Amino acid sequence: MISLTNFMTKMLQMFSFENGKQEELRQEIFEFFVVFSRFEFALKERGYIKRKEEGKNAEPDWDSFLKINKDNFIVTEDCSVSFQYLTTPETAPNRQKIFYTFESGVEVIKTNWSEQKIGINTPDLKKVVDSIKLVRNNLFHGGKYGDKNWCDFTRTSNLLRHSLVMLFVLKELDECISVYFEDFA
Repeated sequence: MISLTNFMTKMLQMFSFENGKQEELRQEIFEFFVVFSRFEFALKERGYIKRKEEGKNAEPDWDSFLKINKDNFIVTEDCSVSFQYLTTPETAPNRQKIFYTFESGVEVIKTNWSEQKIGINTPDLKKVVDSIKLVRNNLFHGGKYGDKNWCDFTRTSNLLRHSLVMLFVLKELDECISVYFEDFA
């Protein structure tokens, strides 16, 4: 059985064999997951919870957050570089898609990667939230493995750092989210 330490070492070696870069990326991944998780906690505490049958798991309702806050979101000078990185097709995170083929008469499900479709008329808040959630999903679900850019240390680091910047901007859109995010009492 592989230990967590050995697993993380192997995973981080995909990006770089330099210990310094591995440790830097390990820290960025950790920080991203902590902040993303805390943001989703704050969304739920604020009442942005998907309406479901009673007794089901509570999930954050990003769509309601977007609907209520889309007009309040402004790309300022402080966040413009991060916003652009996450929403420009050449640098935005890619999306994993499924497709079906037949091999020897048997249907086989495969995946490939494509650029995220970012509509020019899409509200800026939705553009950046979709990208941040995609960064999270690609990392958390391991979906980014196999993408031609996955092993690019700089690109992965940029996606994580810019997502963090934007999450801190997003929490300021709603004072209550900010309070829940920052209050650990």
